[in-house]
Amino acid sequence: MIKINLLPKTKKFQLPVILGIDLAKINIKLLLVFIVIHYLLTGFLESHFESSREEVSGVVNKLSAEKRKLLTENRQFKDIQKQIKELLAQEKNLQSRKVVVESIIKTKKNPVKLLLYISKNIPEDIWIEKMKVEGDEISIEGNSLSFKSIRTFLDNLQKSVYFDRRFEIGQSETVTDDVTGVRKEKFSISGRVERYN
Repeated sequence: MIKINLLPKTKKFQLPVILGIDLAKINIKLLLVFIVIHYLLTGFLESHFESSREEVSGVVNKLSAEKRKLLTENRQFKDIQKQIKELLAQEKNLQSRKVVVESIIKTKKNPVKLLLYISKNIPEDIWIEKMKVEGDEISIEGNSLSFKSIRTFLDNLQKSVYFDRRFEIGQSETVTDDVTGVRKEKFSISGRVERYN
């Protein structure tokens, strides 16, 4: 007797080919071992590098804070540098003003000591009607009761350190006062000022 199996023969299940990879030829045990090793190593390495990453992150944060601080200080220094430049410009301006003031003081002639000397050394019977100081020239016009007082006054002026020794007596005339009838000598003297202090 012949037995015929009319049932179709079952074929073995075949894994499909995906992206050119035949899944039937892959060793499942080896793949599982690699997957386990991958997760073990990933967990270990991740925890190991996590601490390093935290250290690096801390250093980066610290450096960022220091950078912000330095930028703030830099802005402050720029403000200070600007103030220094302004102060230097102001100092330069004041120096130029100082030079101008010093030159004015040097050229300024204050005749206070000169006038004090004249007032202390003028005889009692002389009165000055007009005194003019222009530059280094002085001219005095006045009246006296005698020629002798005019000569004494002129000698006192020539002895002074303030005047040049050469004084010139200008016009001199004798006049009589109409009201009092007193005779007086009208005089004018001119000379050169040597110094003011």
